[in-house]
Amino acid sequence: MAVKISALPTEVFDKVINYAGNDSRDAVISSLLVNQLWRDTSLPILYRDLVLSCGQSLDRFIACHDQQALTLTQSFTLYLNHDDQSDRLDKAKWDKAELLIPQLANVIPSMANLKSFSLIRHHRTMRNPLKPWSEAQLYKTTRSTISSLLKSLPESCISLELAVGDINGSNPDPNPTHLCEDLRRLLPRLQHVHINLDPVCDAMLGTWDKDKVFHPISLPHLRSLHLVCIENNEWADLHQSRPLSTWHSLVHGLQQVATLPEAPSPAKITVLGVSPSGGESDKSIYRTFLRCNVGKQARDTKTWAFPVTWLAGLNHTPAHYIRMRNGEAFVVLDKRDYISIAGGRPWKTLTTGARLPTAWTCGKALMPDHGIFEYAEWSKTYPKKQPMLIRNERLAGQCLISAEEREGYQNTASLVEQTPEGFVRYGGPVSRNWQLYGEDEEGPEDWNPDAPNGPVG
Repeated sequence: MAVKISALPTEVFDKVINYAGNDSRDAVISSLLVNQLWRDTSLPILYRDLVLSCGQSLDRFIACHDQQALTLTQSFTLYLNHDDQSDRLDKAKWDKAELLIPQLANVIPSMANLKSFSLIRHHRTMRNPLKPWSEAQLYKTTRSTISSLLKSLPESCISLELAVGDINGSNPDPNPTHLCEDLRRLLPRLQHVHINLDPVCDAMLGTWDKDKVFHPISLPHLRSLHLVCIENNEWADLHQSRPLSTWHSLVHGLQQVATLPEAPSPAKITVLGVSPSGGESDKSIYRTFLRCNVGKQARDTKTWAFPVTWLAGLNHTPAHYIRMRNGEAFVVLDKRDYISIAGGRPWKTLTTGARLPTAWTCGKALMPDHGIFEYAEWSKTYPKKQPMLIRNERLAGQCLISAEEREGYQNTASLVEQTPEGFVRYGGPVSRNWQLYGEDEEGPEDWNPDAPNGPVG
C-alpha cells in the first residue's frame, strides 16, 4: 500500500524550491501564488540573485517589485538586451527601456545586502544560449545612465562587472559623463572587478597633477581585477592607428597601484589587449591576444600572448581557434567568446543567468559553455573541420606557433607561424603565406614566379 503524506516536511520543501530556483526562475515565480508558506520560502530564492533584461521582466520589476524583499538581494545582473531576440526591430521597446533603466537607480539603494552588480551586453542568454545575439540586437545605454547606476550601488556591494563594450555609439547624451572617474570612486572598496568599457583610460586608477605625476589610488580589498582593453571591439586589423596605446597606459597605472604598500599581494590583476593579424596580405601573422598579469613588483609583471586563427565552422560560418598555455586550445563558434577564453574567464554565468566572480561560483550550477569546444573534443566530433595551422603542423611534423610568456608588457608584437627548414610559403593575393609547402613541392596554381609574391623560407 502506498504511503500517504499529508504534509511535505518543511526541510524537504525548502530543498525542492531551492533546486527549482537554481534551474528555473519561472517555477519559483509560480510558487509565489500558491499560499503564504510557499511565498515565504520562494521569495528569498527569487530575490537572492536578481536577473533582468531590458524587456517585460524589467518593466514588471519596476512596477511590481517587493520593496521589503530587496534587502534579500545579494547579486543583481542586468542584461542589456530584450527578453526576445525578435524585439531587435521594435524601436518603441528600446525607447521604453531607455526610460526604465534609469529608474533602477531609485531601486538599487534599497538592496542593503547587495554584494555583486553586473551590467552586461552579452551575446548568449539563458533563454536561448545556442543562438548568439548580434550586436544590433544588444542595447547601448547612455553614459549618464550607467553613471547613475554606479552611484546608486550601496556600500555593501563589493564586486562589480561593467561589460558594456563600445559606448561611443550609444544614444545622444545631453550630459556626457566620464565613467572612469565614477569607477575610481568605487574601486577602493571592491574585491572583484571586471571592466570591459570603450573608451577607458587611466583616470580610473588615479589622478595626474599639474607636474604630470600620476597618483594611483589604493585598492586595499582587491582580490581580482580584469580590464578588457580592446579599442574598437570589432578588432578590425586595419582600423587601429595606435592599437595598444590604452593598454600601455592602463598597465602602467595598475603597476603603480600594485606597488603601493597597502595593495594585497594575492590580488590577481590582469589586462587583456590585442595585436592585429597580417590581414589578407599575410596569414602567417596571427591576431594575438595579450593578457598581462600585473605583479606586486615590476619584475613580476608578465604577459601571455595567445594566437588566434580561423577555420570552417558549422552551417557555413567561420569558427575560431585559439591556442593557450600548456598546449591547451579551444574552438569557438562566435568570435566574441574568445575574449572570455583569452581573459581567463574572471566572471561566470550561473544556470539562473546570474553573473558572479569566478571565485564565488564554487559549488554553483553554471551555464554550459555553448559554442565553446576544447580542441580535442572539436577534432573528434568534426575531424574534417581543422584550421590550416593543424594541416601545416602535420606536414612539418612539429609545432609552428605557441602561446608565449613575455617579460613585462612592452612587447606587443603579433605571433608569427614559423616556416621550418625545408619548407616554404607562397605570397600573392590567393596564397597569402597561409599554407606550408615542401621545398620540392609544386607551388599553388595561381602563383606567378615573376610577380612580387615569391616563396618565403
